[in-house]
Amino acid sequence: GASSGIGEEAAYQLADLHVKIVIVARSEDKLKKVQQEAIKRGASAVEIVVYDFANVDNVGSIVNYVIEKFGKLDYLISNHAAMMTGAFLVTPYMQEPEYLQRIFKVNLLSHIELAVKALPHLEKTHGHMFFTSSMAGEMVFYPGSILLFYKTCNEWIFLFTPARTYSKRVFSIF
Repeated sequence: GASSGIGEEAAYQLADLHVKIVIVARSEDKLKKVQQEAIKRGASAVEIVVYDFANVDNVGSIVNYVIEKFGKLDYLISNHAAMMTGAFLVTPYMQEPEYLQRIFKVNLLSHIELAVKALPHLEKTHGHMFFTSSMAGEMVFYPGSILLFYKTCNEWIFLFTPARTYSKRVFSIF
């Protein structure tokens, strides 16, 4: 999301260009801090959307909000993830289907849904999509490592984006 790390920095970099931005994350308090800093840096408008990307079925509402608010979409930076912490094989709740489904919804399915919903709007503006990942998605882990699920999703993003480059509007940032 845009409340910390790569997403927060992306918001500031865009603000330095004096553009309109919509920032999305689960934490409204953190988003408000990013909003204030982005405005201070020169963003012409900064809208906040509080959203949990585990809610895959409604991801399109974010794209719809941008279109309703600004009339177009020039860039999509898809930068959100859910990390697992702890030892997967010895932590019972991490083995529950609901928990694993949440990880895959946030780290994989929501990125797909955002891409599908955003692409028609980006084609109109000759816009671009960016998908981010951390180096944790590139590392090799031992069997049973909790980061194997994160790596699986990152590998999909890595494989997905070149498949869509025919439009010259989809990029991966790793």
